[in-house]
Amino acid sequence: MDVKNFDTYEYNSSNLDEWLDHMVKVGDVVIFFTFDEASKKLTKNTRNVLYNMGSGKIQDLWYRCQWFMVTQKGIQGITPYEKITYSHKNNWADVLDEKLCVPFQITGNPIVSDDLSNQQLSFCNATFDEYTEYCNESNEHTGSFNYGYMRSESRESQRTTPSRLLDRTE
Repeated sequence: MDVKNFDTYEYNSSNLDEWLDHMVKVGDVVIFFTFDEASKKLTKNTRNVLYNMGSGKIQDLWYRCQWFMVTQKGIQGITPYEKITYSHKNNWADVLDEKLCVPFQITGNPIVSDDLSNQQLSFCNATFDEYTEYCNESNEHTGSFNYGYMRSESRESQRTTPSRLLDRTE
């Protein structure tokens, strides 16, 4: 119904935030994809908005990555239609060339925290009150929650967890 381009290399992503907030309605299917470098001025707020719209990989969008996501505003969980490739040594990431058949109603996958390791358990035993979401082993999330900026250790990780908070500049 609408095609929009947002230059998040040259300008911050506040126009994207505004468009997603005011123009995209609950139930609308939205297709996002990068062209050229898209992470430079993609703000923490925009990454959170995209996370809440079903992205499990937006926190891993770095310099010259290629990324796409097909989602639905109001989705619960992580969209199954998302992929990212990574740049290496300032070269461009591999091109994404996907053909998809997407239903009118997209069902999200639940967001599940990684299992806690022994180091994490030691940390949580010492500081549980301050990091309740991080330390809760049974933490499953299917709605929207603002974890801040998250980066997973494994760039190909299918799981998104609040255990990897990193505050990047906007």
